[in-house]
Amino acid sequence: MHEFCQWETMTARCRWNSEVIVMTSARWGRMKSGRCLDIDPERLAANRNNPMFLGCSEDVLSILDAKCSSKTACDVVVPNADLDSITPCYRDIEHYLESSYTCVKGNSADCGVVKQHSFALSSLQRTRILSLRLAIL
Repeated sequence: MHEFCQWETMTARCRWNSEVIVMTSARWGRMKSGRCLDIDPERLAANRNNPMFLGCSEDVLSILDAKCSSKTACDVVVPNADLDSITPCYRDIEHYLESSYTCVKGNSADCGVVKQHSFALSSLQRTRILSLRLAIL
């Protein structure tokens, strides 16, 4: 899982031309204080138990799937209009993106998956890859 702060770009690339991206996770919000979210300690202490201030997020995998899955390369700039329209937290502090992806054997024309490469993926990931393949066909 990688963090992408405001004014950064999530860059997904497959190493080989024979592979395509499959997004495996994506969350948008303020999951924790850290590199992307430097909150004043007093403000953090005052809002520690407020779920809309910190620890709030929404699953945005479907958005990143549409932008990146089945492609060999993908860039998503933060801020992003599609993500900014989702507000799982108060708007007064910036949100950031956490995402991860894998590359699987196939091409963007048919998003084919070679069975011997899918064994390392979870059953949920295999189901998503098959669903993606059917949607492209």
